[in-house]
Amino acid sequence: MASLNTLRTKFGIVLSIIIALALLAFILSLKTEMGFSGNDPKVGVIDGEKIHYSEYYDQYEQIKTQSGAQESDEQQAAMLANAAWQSLISKYVLTPGFDKLGLRVTEPERMAMASGKQPTQAFYSAFADPRTGTFNVAAVSDFLAQAETNPQAAQMWARLNEQARTEREMQKYFGLVRGGVFVNALEVEQGVKTANNLFAGKWTGKKYTDVPDSLFQITSAELKSYYNNHKDLFRQSPSRTISYVVFEVAPTDDDLLKLEQKVMEVGKEFAAAEELKSFVRANRNGRIADNFVTAAQLPEDEAAALLDGKTYAMPIHGFVNSSDLEAEEHTAQRLVLKLTDSENTREMYPFAFVYWLTYELVGNKLNVTFAVENNDKKVMYFGVGGHPGFAVPLEKGLAFEDYCLQFEAPGNPTRVGFSEDCFVNGEDSEFILSDGGKLPLAHNLFDQDAIVLTDMAKAVTLCSEKGTRSVRVSYPQMNFLGIWHMPFTDAPYVCIEPWSALPSRKGRIEDLSEQPNLVHLPAGKRYDNTWSIEIF
Repeated sequence: MASLNTLRTKFGIVLSIIIALALLAFILSLKTEMGFSGNDPKVGVIDGEKIHYSEYYDQYEQIKTQSGAQESDEQQAAMLANAAWQSLISKYVLTPGFDKLGLRVTEPERMAMASGKQPTQAFYSAFADPRTGTFNVAAVSDFLAQAETNPQAAQMWARLNEQARTEREMQKYFGLVRGGVFVNALEVEQGVKTANNLFAGKWTGKKYTDVPDSLFQITSAELKSYYNNHKDLFRQSPSRTISYVVFEVAPTDDDLLKLEQKVMEVGKEFAAAEELKSFVRANRNGRIADNFVTAAQLPEDEAAALLDGKTYAMPIHGFVNSSDLEAEEHTAQRLVLKLTDSENTREMYPFAFVYWLTYELVGNKLNVTFAVENNDKKVMYFGVGGHPGFAVPLEKGLAFEDYCLQFEAPGNPTRVGFSEDCFVNGEDSEFILSDGGKLPLAHNLFDQDAIVLTDMAKAVTLCSEKGTRSVRVSYPQMNFLGIWHMPFTDAPYVCIEPWSALPSRKGRIEDLSEQPNLVHLPAGKRYDNTWSIEIF
């Protein structure tokens, strides 16, 4: 028995040595495979350029350091990997393409991005105030002061500028692409015909399997010829066999205890927090979306908007523009369109209503009237607005820059502050007009997207001192005016948009009754708002 025990003990030692050597060989093989013993394996190809592991890893580490993301979070690790690869694509594909096109970001543009006047996602992510979600200019100044003496900070600043430059070049490129899309009248006509023309016909068919093979004679030469002409159909892709092991990593009792203690500490801080949103932003693990999403895009435990305990989702421009309106009245001078609430509208907007849109031509003036009747038993909240666009120039021989918008009252209006994702951010400022209320037109005027004004004159005229034609837009009951054309393009138009209300406030999820500027229409009442366009 003693001999047997001895044998068992010795065999156990030998077996342990064999397993240890096998594991060591496996680890060493992995080390070689992953490029840690002088080998730098290829991990991908971008536009013909081989991407090696070391280059990808360096890019991955840079983005991880800059973002502060944690690899322990599986979702963030995947985001880091995708961001690293996208950065390499930008390096090898986008940047060379921008150089060929002559796309440039000037030094004034770079300064505007760094100062927050034209913020980019790169600078916003690095210098946004976690409490308010707004761009912190003071944080930029502090960081630049550090960069003067800290090489690591200087290197980080250079990376941020390069990322911001790439973002702005991509914006310009996409603007060029959008501006180059054109559909002529013949294409529109053909599209209408294709969508609406109907054809009738009869057909008959027979399955080839119903035809006996004996009716067809196929020779060896025909088979060989078909094969030679269709070799790609029979090509076999190379296959690989992969062997791997899985090492389970599970938390220890100490890990669970520390986590429990951390949760209890955060819970106490949460209970004592006065501003919940600021607390969540400062302690979030993951991303909180500030932009509008539909209910279908949200998890079940999230809600974008609540009313009476139910979640509703509405497109950013409302639902009337995508609804089918009924022609209630139609004459040579007058058109009345009508929309009544339905099952579809109540999924987005839980009110009973009737909406009328009236166009009436009086001489050289087009009157546009929004009318809403509240057929519900509760107060109804809404906003209305127009989106008219005018070709500029109005006459041949003139340029876009020859025109201006002439406001019909003295004084400077207020420009409403908007975030990059088109939410009201509360950073309103005085908007300076020239020469007694003029706004000269220039294409780069809209590179920060729409100009939205309030406290302005209730009429404005699109005109040129070099021309004879003009357009006057008046909006006596509208409190806001949007002026827009596609950013980063030389679009030959300008939109003059009277609004009764503004979009939602950034970073705030609130009941409609609490949202500023919306019309509050009592039950059984009717709302009318008329604005006009005059052509001279």
